[in-house]
Amino acid sequence: MVLSVRAKSAILLLISVGIGMLLGALLQARLAEQRLERLALLRSERGLTMAFERFIEPVDEAQHQEIQEVLDSLAQSLAAHIRQNHEESEALLDSAMQVLHAVLNDEQIVQLEERMERWDERMRLRNRRRLPPRRRRALPPP
Repeated sequence: MVLSVRAKSAILLLISVGIGMLLGALLQARLAEQRLERLALLRSERGLTMAFERFIEPVDEAQHQEIQEVLDSLAQSLAAHIRQNHEESEALLDSAMQVLHAVLNDEQIVQLEERMERWDERMRLRNRRRLPPRRRRALPPP
């Protein structure tokens, strides 16, 4: 089968557009990943300190040392607060799951647990660190 010049041009154009869309999607995904990495760094003690140092721009080494002491203290306090907040959020979620077990049927419970596991897996991949898997809830007795 012989294709006309017009058909060949159309096919070439479609292939070019397809490749362009694929490259654009890959680039967008990489940029989003880099943004998430920067946010994850800011959530760490050292990342927060580095960000504040960049914003403040100390004028000399003495000021830099004083700022560093204040920021290190802030970063430690903030990290402790974030850990405590995370633990409280997990406790609230656990209690909500226990209440839901009494309300949902077995199929809904299984579906909810599967979705929670997928959510945890996405978060582990996003954060690129090992988060403990959610504990599986035993189904309440019938």
